[in-house]
Amino acid sequence: MAREREERGLARREPEREWLASPWEFESASPWSLMRRISDEMDRIFSDFWGRSFSWLPERRAPSAMRWTPAVDVFRRGDNLIIQADLPGVEPEDVQVEATEDGITIRGQTKHEEEEEREGYYRSERRYGSFHRFIPLPEGVKPEGATANFRNGMLEVSLPMTEETKTKRVNIPIQVSEAEKAKAGQAKKAKA
Repeated sequence: MAREREERGLARREPEREWLASPWEFESASPWSLMRRISDEMDRIFSDFWGRSFSWLPERRAPSAMRWTPAVDVFRRGDNLIIQADLPGVEPEDVQVEATEDGITIRGQTKHEEEEEREGYYRSERRYGSFHRFIPLPEGVKPEGATANFRNGMLEVSLPMTEETKTKRVNIPIQVSEAEKAKAGQAKKAKA
């Protein structure tokens, strides 16, 4: 019976790979990589069902190697919010940084050329592409006071924070209902 289904094209396809390899992968994955995986999975489902995918969409046209997004770290240093972006192989003049009250936009061009000549053969590789990364900012960050430095493939953007943005600790009292107080009192009596 299963062989008949295979011959007629009705056999159930085994998934090519698990969507998430382990439960812990979900915690470590970025929201954008998860969205990309969901998009890839939906593309596969549409392709299986209708015989074509949505790879004709502009952002899907580029091979995955060309869809590079720089890794960033966002943290506080003193009275400033710091954004560090890894931009290996990118020249400072090929990077543009814009700041608004909503966030920081980092965009630029990557150009990688590699030539090798040895033992009678010549190899030349060129990769070009653009990247774009938007980092939302919390309220109270002043984009007009932003500064940026680029050194050894690392872009660092520093934004001053207002007084309201700075961490303020407040102890919050926990309220307990009368029923919980009575239950706790009975438990103490039982232990004694």
